[in-house]
Amino acid sequence: MTYRFTARVARTEIDPDGYFTEAALAEGEDGSGFILMFMAGEEDPDDQEVALGMDTHCLVTAQGHCVFAIGPVRRSRV
Repeated sequence: MTYRFTARVARTEIDPDGYFTEAALAEGEDGSGFILMFMAGEEDPDDQEVALGMDTHCLVTAQGHCVFAIGPVRRSRV
């Protein structure tokens, strides 16, 4: 399945407690629409996180559902 959207805003966040780093692109300037979000823990994922698919990225649909990616992000343009 292919998702295509034009991101109008980008955001990054580094957790002040040092647990994660996040980068996100959103379709709407107010953060609405599709959102492509990358989150990474500061430690390597453990076996349980890998088994649950928590070692990847997800696409958040306009309805708020998170679709975990099975494949890579193949292309992006700025």
